[in-house]
Amino acid sequence: MNLKTLLYSDFQFDESEDMFKFHIKFLNSIFIIGIVTTLLFAFMSLTGLNPYDPVDIAANFFYALSTFSLFLLLRRSKENFSLVANLFLINTMLISTIAIFVIVEDSFRAIWFYLAIYLAFIFNGVRSGWFYTLLSISIILIYEATTLSPDGYITINTMILGMIVMSFLFHINTQKFNEQTKALEEKTEILTHLASTDTLTSIANRYYFDEQALRYFEESKKASKDLALILLDIDHFKQINDTFGHPAGDQILIRFAQIIKEFSNEEMIFARIGGEEFALLQKEMDLERAKVFSQKLCDTIASNTFYFEEIPIQVTVSIGIALYDQKDLSFSKLFIRADDALYRAKEGGRNRIAF
Repeated sequence: MNLKTLLYSDFQFDESEDMFKFHIKFLNSIFIIGIVTTLLFAFMSLTGLNPYDPVDIAANFFYALSTFSLFLLLRRSKENFSLVANLFLINTMLISTIAIFVIVEDSFRAIWFYLAIYLAFIFNGVRSGWFYTLLSISIILIYEATTLSPDGYITINTMILGMIVMSFLFHINTQKFNEQTKALEEKTEILTHLASTDTLTSIANRYYFDEQALRYFEESKKASKDLALILLDIDHFKQINDTFGHPAGDQILIRFAQIIKEFSNEEMIFARIGGEEFALLQKEMDLERAKVFSQKLCDTIASNTFYFEEIPIQVTVSIGIALYDQKDLSFSKLFIRADDALYRAKEGGRNRIAF
């Protein structure tokens, strides 16, 4: 297991998960540092290098073991991140409380509170950060009120003041960071939409279709399930452009896409892949369902009258169907068969389906 595997828990991340990827790496780094550090302190205490009592040694071993358990839990699934992060914060606060009350000879024990506060701001935001700040201050005040502290009031108050100042700085930084992250996400979402959407018809474009088609193909191949590819081509589209002009052709494409989109569902990929050519890709659709669905599309287009500046234009569509076959070594093979079927539909007189 290399360092990259340790830090990223062997997860795969897409482009939209850059911040999440950073949080996974950051949390795993904290885990590794925390485990190594607490184990080192524990063994130093066992060997007499540190004058700590058995309670401290037990606390260090507990922290190392619990942190390692959370590390393993995170590796099981990315979905566990929020749970693991919050459990780690609670665990850190528990160790901080034990340290402040039990290990009185350690003047650096309050550092665990600072770690919990910092991580709360990083992972959960401003509200969580201030919650852990106030909780830490409350614990320190209880310690001060119930214990004859060797630290003295000056040290205790300095700790509290340091937490407040630090939390204000974290608040400002976290708020600004979140604003910039949100703005970046919005810009990325817009750019992603533009890159994957056909500007005329507002449906998916060829780039998006090719990207998703490969994913659908691999999933169907792995699960040995049906995958139907339906290619649609508007009949005599060049004649429409030549007769009524390109603005009319554009209106035909827009209306055509709207009609077909009404038949599609969330699992179906519908895209414009060429000038007047469109594609539908549906998982777990067998040949009979594909034929019925395509015939319905064909009949619906033929029964609709398209208009351009109140001029009626009759439109029909030819459709080619192909289903995934185990002989298809790649999606391109499936596409070629669907394209051949579309060619046969057009050669057979148009306004029909072929498969």
